[in-house]
Amino acid sequence: MAANKARKNRAAAGKRLLIVKSACVQIISNPDAGSYSETRMRALEDAWDAAGYTVINSQCSPRAGFELAPTATIVCIAGGDGTARHALAALQSVPALPPICVYPLGTVNLIALEHEASRDPRKFVAQTLRSPPARYKPVLLNDTLFSVCASIGPDALAVAQLSERLKQFIGRAAYGVALLQIALKWQRPKLRVIYDAGAFDCEAIYIASGRYFAGKFSFAPEARLESPLLHIVALKRAKRFDFLAFMIAVLRGRAQSLHNTISVTTTSLDIRADHDCPVQADGDIATHLPAKIVLRA
Repeated sequence: MAANKARKNRAAAGKRLLIVKSACVQIISNPDAGSYSETRMRALEDAWDAAGYTVINSQCSPRAGFELAPTATIVCIAGGDGTARHALAALQSVPALPPICVYPLGTVNLIALEHEASRDPRKFVAQTLRSPPARYKPVLLNDTLFSVCASIGPDALAVAQLSERLKQFIGRAAYGVALLQIALKWQRPKLRVIYDAGAFDCEAIYIASGRYFAGKFSFAPEARLESPLLHIVALKRAKRFDFLAFMIAVLRGRAQSLHNTISVTTTSLDIRADHDCPVQADGDIATHLPAKIVLRA
């Protein structure tokens, strides 16, 4: 009886960790990203190997995609939200995707933050194998996509002139430097937004598919990556003081309570402007207006 009990305990432990010796993980990373770390990548590979997985390494960047390995039973994106966006874009035509997880190896990791992903490689792998696979609902944005958030306004202009070299040295603080530069040459576009239930005019707009924005902050606290809705917060007027008030409200979790905002939920929207405007998506400039945005089913 003791032998039978030991066998059952071993079987139960194996079931909890879901370790399958024939399983294969395809790790997607971008070595050119400023926050890339060979040390953490090796630790992540070792953690998957210790869990019984064959490891395949692939690279993905704004200039080059990758192909899904036919033997991959899990896709592990190692990077920030920008790397995740490019990797998911490369996978969007694959009809049957294996489970996808995102290991936080970037300057901004909003996807990993929402899923409470550990930065410790071994804990991350154990956490991934014990949890149900994440279900991502990428958002189509013209001919590309995003996962967490997009915006058109002063912060998008700051991203457009962000110094990648400075970002490598000081991380996300580089966004603050770029925003201070934008403050000297403020632009207020006239935006026309058409969505499922109507239309409105504004001067800045924020679209959330996930909960977080710019770290552990949120302009749409009810948004979730698995949700069937996009959460929209728009500024009717976007003067310097209005934008500052909005940022303070975001830090306090009260962005939707401002009298200067319009808050709606939708599954699709069209945005046009009176002049050229960049669209920030997951920390990168993804396209320019006009923009058609649709939440994929």
